[in-house]
Amino acid sequence: MSSVHTRSNEAAANAKRCENERRATEEWVALAEAGRAAEAMLLEQDERDRAQALATERVAKLRVRLVGHELDLAIVDHMMNEVTKRADLVALTGRSPDEVKTALARIRRHMDAIVAAEGGEDEEYEEVGS
Repeated sequence: MSSVHTRSNEAAANAKRCENERRATEEWVALAEAGRAAEAMLLEQDERDRAQALATERVAKLRVRLVGHELDLAIVDHMMNEVTKRADLVALTGRSPDEVKTALARIRRHMDAIVAAEGGEDEEYEEVGS
């Protein structure tokens, strides 16, 4: 075999090896990115699940605080169905804008107290019926 032929085979082998290494690197990077993407999706889903569980728990606590306030409870139900505009709440409840405004303020005050208590902050003492 001539040295030219050997060099040619060697060059071809080196080119093939470089191509194989390049492909392997691309595949490794793609797999690593897919793994990170899958992990990120799982973490995001876990965070959404935790946020939903916390929201459900807070609404349950809010409902306990609002016992006896039927308008407030009706508004909470509508808010759970993503109705949040005051005008829509007035129309759905058949109550006056002032009544709805007062109920929303009470709901907000109780929810703020619930969140503050979760954070370890002192909350003002409020009777359940107030």
